[in-house]
Amino acid sequence: MKKLTSLLALFSLTLYLQASTVTLVNLCFGGQNYNGVKACVVSPTDLRCDDLVNPPAIESASPHLSWTLQSNSRGARQSAYQVLVATSPDLLTPGKADLWDSGQVESNRFYHIAYQGRTLPSFTHCYWMVRIWDQDGQPSTWSHVASWTMGVLDETQWQGAQWIVRRPAQEWKTDWEQHFAAVPEPGLNWFDGNHESIWTYYERQQPTPDAAPLMRREFDVQPSQLQRATLYICGLGHFEASINGRPVSQDVLNPAWSQFDRTSLYCAYDILPLLQDGANAIGVMLGRGQFAPYCRDNWYLFAGPWASEPRLKALIRLEMTDGTTTCIVTDENWQVTDGPMIFDDPRMGEIYDARLEPDGWTLPGFTAAGWDQACVDTDCTFPLHPQLAPPVRRHTPVQPQRTYTLKDGSVVYDLYDNIAGWARVSVSGPAGARVWMEYCELPADTLIVPDLHPWRRLPKTDDPQHALFYDSGTQVRQQNGYILRGSGANNSQRKCPIDGQRDTIEVIECRFSYKGFRYVRVTADPGVEVKSVEGIPVHTDLRQVGTFACSNPTINTLQAMSRKTLLNNLVGIPTDCPTREKQGWTADAYMTSAAAMYNFDMSAFYPKWIRDLAQSQGPDGGLHCVAPATSGDKALTTTWPAAITVVPLNLYRFYGDRRTMDRYFDTMDRFAHSSLTRQVEGKPEIVTDIFGDWMSPKYLEISQTEDLEDACVGVPPEGTTIYGSLFHYHVVSDIARIAALTGRESSKWNAWADRIRDCFNAEFFQKDLAEYRSQNTVYRQAPNVMSLEFGLVPPTEGQAVASRFMQDLSSIGYRTNLGFLGAFSLMRWLPNVDAQAAYRVATQPIFPGWGYMAQHDGITMWEDWAGKASHDHPPFCLISEYFYKHLAGIQPDHDADGRPVLTIRPQVVGDLTWAKGSYNSSFGLIESQWRIMGNELQLEVSIPAGLEATVYVPTTVASTEQTTSADPLVGVTESGLPLTQAQGIVGAEAVDGAVCVQVGSGHYLFCSPNFHPSVK
Repeated sequence: MKKLTSLLALFSLTLYLQASTVTLVNLCFGGQNYNGVKACVVSPTDLRCDDLVNPPAIESASPHLSWTLQSNSRGARQSAYQVLVATSPDLLTPGKADLWDSGQVESNRFYHIAYQGRTLPSFTHCYWMVRIWDQDGQPSTWSHVASWTMGVLDETQWQGAQWIVRRPAQEWKTDWEQHFAAVPEPGLNWFDGNHESIWTYYERQQPTPDAAPLMRREFDVQPSQLQRATLYICGLGHFEASINGRPVSQDVLNPAWSQFDRTSLYCAYDILPLLQDGANAIGVMLGRGQFAPYCRDNWYLFAGPWASEPRLKALIRLEMTDGTTTCIVTDENWQVTDGPMIFDDPRMGEIYDARLEPDGWTLPGFTAAGWDQACVDTDCTFPLHPQLAPPVRRHTPVQPQRTYTLKDGSVVYDLYDNIAGWARVSVSGPAGARVWMEYCELPADTLIVPDLHPWRRLPKTDDPQHALFYDSGTQVRQQNGYILRGSGANNSQRKCPIDGQRDTIEVIECRFSYKGFRYVRVTADPGVEVKSVEGIPVHTDLRQVGTFACSNPTINTLQAMSRKTLLNNLVGIPTDCPTREKQGWTADAYMTSAAAMYNFDMSAFYPKWIRDLAQSQGPDGGLHCVAPATSGDKALTTTWPAAITVVPLNLYRFYGDRRTMDRYFDTMDRFAHSSLTRQVEGKPEIVTDIFGDWMSPKYLEISQTEDLEDACVGVPPEGTTIYGSLFHYHVVSDIARIAALTGRESSKWNAWADRIRDCFNAEFFQKDLAEYRSQNTVYRQAPNVMSLEFGLVPPTEGQAVASRFMQDLSSIGYRTNLGFLGAFSLMRWLPNVDAQAAYRVATQPIFPGWGYMAQHDGITMWEDWAGKASHDHPPFCLISEYFYKHLAGIQPDHDADGRPVLTIRPQVVGDLTWAKGSYNSSFGLIESQWRIMGNELQLEVSIPAGLEATVYVPTTVASTEQTTSADPLVGVTESGLPLTQAQGIVGAEAVDGAVCVQVGSGHYLFCSPNFHPSVK
């Protein structure tokens, strides 16, 4: 009793102290304060502008504002909101907000609220906050203050900033053309020189490659007189910028690769903390990246429409406390010189000569003797837009688990992890000594990999040293070189001096290229001591939003493999692999887009990439199979660029993003019509393609001694036309849905899809066999499951085609002869048809299967089922979507009006005894976990405030006919109460194998008694 009295006294004191503020309404206890007065049970938090937190530069005239709702009460929701936007936090008061006061808006919507205030010019700083009213009409406190800033909205606002380069444009162009005139065609190699050491490759180049240029400028400023200082900067292909010797950010490989001639990305940084009284200096190093790669590659990036000399455009905007503005821009007044990065290329690697570092070149007062005046490129007209996707950054270092010293004295370090990034190598030694780093996923040396498959042991080069560290799966030589300064730390490449004494340790890292690797080989000249080696993962800094785990270790391994592989292939764009190509393969991206969205916040990443894809469109409407791309596609494929519809639909499914669909609708329209340029003569709507069910197994049996050369094939026996036609239908039917979702007329698209379906069935469907075939092949799973999943099968034949597919699947022990396309459809269709079969496929331990991959690697996903090719490829990561969507049962979506629709429908299958998943959605944290406890199944569900959900509680009762009138809901309870008495539950009915309930927000614990998992 004394404790209760003390608590009440403390509670009363708190109320007294805060009675004069609006925070009183947040002191809630079950929706009421201690004396029974009703209080708000919901509060807004996690404010975002265009799905970004406090973005420093946006360009949308009407940005979308969103927040999440926080509450511990069941059924909590928003009934109204009020948004305030002002040019100063001091003005965020109703009646004073000088940009926008929405007033009280009756709405339960708390996402993608379009700004409707005053027009926002370039550089406008906007502060905002929101309050909401709950379901009982009670107001919340005001949220925390968030912000956004308008970017550089037109060319005139760059205040005369110009593109500056190291050399006169014509001089550079002459050398560039001379270099490539002497380089042979790449042929079957991925790029020229991929079997050479980086030293040999560099030394044979004529003319000598340009070093990465250094650019600098000094300026005076008094920070005490500044209100704000912002750097707007674009350095192509990549840049590193420092002010007064300190980096402006922790970003690397900035900006992201884009369709440079159509959209180049600038970054915005707050540099006020870096400035000092009086003289200041900014220094920038430029790298090639994919903007102007030096090697001749199969993708002809060196000849892209943008390929030119590395360049810089920047604006330093200083806003004074008296309201005036001063700008420092890139022009001929900048100083330039060749830097210590004497060679860099995104595939060949880089060579850093530390002896060439100019001491203190990013500090004021530096004597730039011998430096040149910057050249201005007045012909460059690349459009600039802010980089809205998250930046690429370093992540937690990985320590080697084993080392191997080879006969030549080099040392191989095994990270026992497959990462994208580079090695950080600490060394000491004499000036001019060289250190050489090589990277690969799986070396050919049986000393390092004793159980290496015989096919991978075959050396592919006459160089014995390379043969032992050659990776047949990637067929590239990833490397970088370093030449020691010898006098220790100096620039940001190494550690800072300790206690005023020059440190003798030099720390080596890449700057403008990254690798995909598990193993690192370090070869050093005599006199060099290698102090340490560690792997540095490098990828886009994406917020983790999902977790999944279950009682099956194989599935947990596959989930970890999926997450790691996805991250390794999200480096500014979604790539196919971090080793060989580093290209934005479109099918790899769309097949895994849902899996990526379950695991990471992709709301800003994918819209950026969809713009890259749209800007690759050729005059005929065709899209490239990779994006960004160096040239317009000749409409050779529909199967791969179908990403233009699949990814925007997933953005709508997960985030309610209607703008991406709307913005690129015309691109989708032209792309759909481009397929008609490949119609087979005399066969309307039947279109050819260059890709089929990529990497499908040629046969279903392999052994350790068998040659893997043809275990999986790029183009399957059934050819590609059936797949081109399948995706022709898929794209058109997707556009029909997108048209409806964006307020367009969809009837013509539906009619076109119907015509394609009729033509497709006339060409490929064999009714007597209940299957789809082409080119007189045996039964192939992919065309059949894709026809079922896409909805091409005539309704009267659906059951027969499905039965025929299931018969084939079971006859080969639930293994699949599917590649990328077939697997994509299989795991979207099968779990809804036969949950037990889907689980068997997902855990299949025999080739070809996901379980086989997990047992024979367990680190990252393979490009093919046999492990012959790349060991870090994303397509088969699509399995992660199955874990979240079906095993945990978390199924987010949006209806035709853009309202979120949430379903929780877990599948209790196979040998699983528990599974749990969480998804931190745009609307808050969604959780679902179930466990079997004796003869009882328990399902715990958390629904965020403001949302409702349909929850399916698994039971062993298959239908309402099996229930009794005395127990219509088979005794299912929530928090120990019958469903009819539980708070927050509206309606309940028995459906096949589950009890379906409608719930509001909150945490729920359902119990299903007499549960027998063997009963479907």
